[in-house]
Amino acid sequence: MISRTVVLAVAAVAVTGCTPSADDPTAAASRVSQAAARATTSAAPSTTPVRKVVVLRAEQVAGVPVGTPQDEARRRLTAALGRPRESVLPGCYGEQGQALRWGTVTAYLSNRGQGPVVLSGWAVLAGPSSYRFDLPYGTSLGSDLSEVEERVPHPQRELLDEGPRSGATVVRTADVPELLWWGDAEVLTELSFRDEECD
Repeated sequence: MISRTVVLAVAAVAVTGCTPSADDPTAAASRVSQAAARATTSAAPSTTPVRKVVVLRAEQVAGVPVGTPQDEARRRLTAALGRPRESVLPGCYGEQGQALRWGTVTAYLSNRGQGPVVLSGWAVLAGPSSYRFDLPYGTSLGSDLSEVEERVPHPQRELLDEGPRSGATVVRTADVPELLWWGDAEVLTELSFRDEECD
């Protein structure tokens, strides 16, 4: 009887000695440190930059309709995309106006040879950009031209054999003839609507 009592007493002392006391300052500090670490980890902001999505359609650029007068178009596009780089159109076909550029995307303000200058078209190139692009028919820059043909209604493919774009492949749709998907080595490198650059 005495032997069992002694063993139980020793076990109780051992367990009590191994369990941190609520008044133990070292244990309390450890718990506070762990809680702070968890809070810091959960509150850490994401380092992944969020890129603005720019919607491009046959008849609009970032929500601004083609045909919008130049001053209003410039103001609205600047509000949507930031301040552009501007250049005068080359005027190869008698057009007057400007090209507004934001990296790989360009909006054209042109009179197309007659009348007032309005938002007339756009072009976007493959390559690094601070924007993400939502393109017509769900196509994507850098994709295979075969994927473009699967998405575009009534696709028409042509290999150019003359002019400054000789060797390039262009895919059109009969639904919107002025909307052009440009390819190089079977990869989509540019998409344009009423591109105002000289051919």
